[in-house]
Amino acid sequence: MAVGLIAIVILSLLGLAIRSAGANQKSSDTAAGALVAEQALERLAYAAENTGAGSFWSTSPGLYSDDQITLGASTFRIRITQAAVLDVDGQFAATGHRLRRLNATVEWTGPAQGKTGKGALRVLATRLVHEP
Repeated sequence: MAVGLIAIVILSLLGLAIRSAGANQKSSDTAAGALVAEQALERLAYAAENTGAGSFWSTSPGLYSDDQITLGASTFRIRITQAAVLDVDGQFAATGHRLRRLNATVEWTGPAQGKTGKGALRVLATRLVHEP
């Protein structure tokens, strides 16, 4: 009976450790996704503000880019959308310069990459960009 109780305790602790490792992996993936989103926005914002990035300012609001990046064993999908920032009168908020809001959505789905559990990783990041 004592051996059976010890086996139950050991199996319970093992199950708890496995579940904890899965939660820790999701936390790591979320941090990696946030880093990917911030890097994508930073790269685009730098180009738009410092070089003018003519194609950025001449495109219509909406979907700007839809890419995938592999970081370690994970593949992240990065979608960047842009929208004009207007004041209450429908005019550009900054006189003489346009202001755009960039939204980056980074997603990971599917258990094929060796992830534990089911569901999706989704991280959102936002950045404001002004015309040079």
